Amino acid sequence: MARFGRVVSVLLWLLVGVGCAITQLESESFVDPAAPPRTFHRILAMAKISEYTNRVQAEQAFVERLTRGSTQVLTSASLMLPDKKYTEAEINALIRQHQIDAVLLITMTAEYQQQIQTAGSPSCTTALASANAALLESRECSIDNFIHRPTVEFHFRFYDVATNQTVWEAASVTQGTNLSGFPTLIRSLADTTAQRMLRENVVQ
Repeated sequence: MARFGRVVSVLLWLLVGVGCAITQLESESFVDPAAPPRTFHRILAMAKISEYTNRVQAEQAFVERLTRGSTQVLTSASLMLPDKKYTEAEINALIRQHQIDAVLLITMTAEYQQQIQTAGSPSCTTALASANAALLESRECSIDNFIHRPTVEFHFRFYDVATNQTVWEAASVTQGTNLSGFPTLIRSLADTTAQRMLRENVVQ
């Protein structure tokens, strides 16, 4: 899947209030448009995030946005112990035990602060020097105004347990304002991703 640009216009950020975030998402659906719609009743949201608290927040955000009608979404944090390393066989056993028919893998691939230069007032310094008994004035001005945007990148894979086939895949970049914490970033991410999955009929 082609990567897409990370840089978001500074002017766009000026339209966003303090503590907000914007998500750009590129997705690819593998659903056969000619096939009957597939309804998933029990979806497992499984986030691969090293920080446990962030993992729980991410999974819960998708539970809140994808649970609807006959579709129930479970978090891996509610089924798996945080300090235990699970084998693939153990995970498959849990999937069968809880009658999971689809899995949404949510993998954080990068987390960083993006530095963006903005327009600002010039900062000037004046220096005096003596040359041939005359005072010479040297003045230097520069504009050095930067803001830092908390940024997270994610990769998504949604697959059908019955066929073990990937149904939908996506990559995203979420960027916040300088006061945005992880909960703000993850809400933007979950909103954008869930809306795209519903619009593309990946989930009903």
